[in-house]
Amino acid sequence: MVTYDKVLPTCTSDILFVGPAAIRATSKTGILSLNMDLITKGYSDTYFEWASLYLQILTPDVLIVPHPDNNPTGEWSLWAGGDWKPISHVPVPPEGPETTVPPPADTATDYLRLRNPHIHLLRDKTGLIDGKTHYVGLKGMPDDGTLELNAWADALNVAAAAKSCEIHIADFKKGDTLPPYLD
Repeated sequence: MVTYDKVLPTCTSDILFVGPAAIRATSKTGILSLNMDLITKGYSDTYFEWASLYLQILTPDVLIVPHPDNNPTGEWSLWAGGDWKPISHVPVPPEGPETTVPPPADTATDYLRLRNPHIHLLRDKTGLIDGKTHYVGLKGMPDDGTLELNAWADALNVAAAAKSCEIHIADFKKGDTLPPYLD
C-alpha cells in the first residue's frame, strides 16, 4: 500500500501543495504514466510567475522519460553541475505557442524539474481542485513494481513566494492514487 511522509516533519505549507497523484498505464509497452498535480488551498485563483514540480526517483533502474501519450507539461530541466539546465522550452509571453520545444525523445533521468511560466492554479466554484497536472513517463518500472520518490514544488509570485513540503513516497504501484494536499 502506498505511503507518504514529509521529509522534514516540521515543514508546513499554507498555499502550495503536491497531489493528487497516480500511476497509470500508457499506450506504450514498458512505459507507465506518473500523473502529479500542483494545487493551491484556500484560494480561488492563484497566479504564479513560475511554478515548478520537482521529481526525484529513488527506485533503482526507474527513470523519468517523456510521456508517450501526452505533450510535455512544462519546461524540462535536468540537474547538472550544481544548476538546473533546461532541455525544452515553453512559451513565455509574448512568445507564441509555436516556440514550444519538447524535451528530446531519448531523455531519461532520475531527477527532473518541470517548470511553468505565468500559471494560474484555480479552484472551481464548488471548491473542487483544478490545479496543474504534470504527466511524465516512467521507464524501467514493472507493471507490478513499486516506486519510491521525493516530490516537491516551489512557486514565485509577483508579490510572494511559496514552497510545498518535500514528500517522500514509497511503495507506489500502478493503479494506486494519492490524495490532494500531501502535507
